[in-house]
Amino acid sequence: MNIQPLHLYYTTKTKLSVQEIFEDAKIISKDKRDKFITALYYYKHKNKLEKDPEYEELIKSKEFEVEHAQ
Repeated sequence: MNIQPLHLYYTTKTKLSVQEIFEDAKIISKDKRDKFITALYYYKHKNKLEKDPEYEELIKSKEFEVEHAQ
């Protein structure tokens, strides 16, 4: 899957945790497309992240299932 981000991202010399990356992604996720990309990250790292009700609901939605299956 080739995902082209619409935002510029920064890098740092310190290693960021999975949770820190997710929190940053939540902050910059403005539209539906961004939220689905962040939801894919949440889905992939679900066991390492704190539970997030918004993204739990999003990955259980029919719309996410259809988008995720393609």
